[in-house]
Amino acid sequence: MGKNILIALFLISFISAVFALILRDEKLLRENVDQTIGKPRITLEEFTMFNYSGHKVRSTISGDLANFVEPNVVEVYGNIVAMNHTTTNKESLRAGTALAYYDSNGITEIMSGAPLLKAELSDNVIIASQDRTITTRYAEFIPATEIIQSDMPVNYSALGKKIKGEEGFTYRRKKDNLVIRGPIKGVLKDEK
Repeated sequence: MGKNILIALFLISFISAVFALILRDEKLLRENVDQTIGKPRITLEEFTMFNYSGHKVRSTISGDLANFVEPNVVEVYGNIVAMNHTTTNKESLRAGTALAYYDSNGITEIMSGAPLLKAELSDNVIIASQDRTITTRYAEFIPATEIIQSDMPVNYSALGKKIKGEEGFTYRRKKDNLVIRGPIKGVLKDEK
């Protein structure tokens, strides 16, 4: 009988210890979640993301690392390549780092298609469309106006053209209009 009481006391103390351990871990998890607000909540490595419309790919973006930060920022690092597949022109954008700001209150809204407010691109930014290329160290894209702009020095090249602007550029994508601010240096060749 004394042996059964000892076994029952042991089981009760063991179950109490396990229960206390579980509650402690639950409390630690809650504390960690609260502390990570504003820090990366999801991280992707060596990724490619596709944007579909029905069964057709509209655009793709790939990179080495992406951090989704609450509530509305995505940080992308390393070998970033974004491509637009909806136009007849071949449009691509390349950069070393990017920050994208969304009109959202959380990661789930970003993933379900929250509108992009602004994207900042840096580290060897290359914007290509057809046979034209714009290269700079920093640029920002504002989707509402479809303007890509920078105050940093820019190089523009196209068939028979090489232009360098010292004070940046503004590219209005909808109108296919490029303004290079300078002093400007360049070479224009007649292709006839």
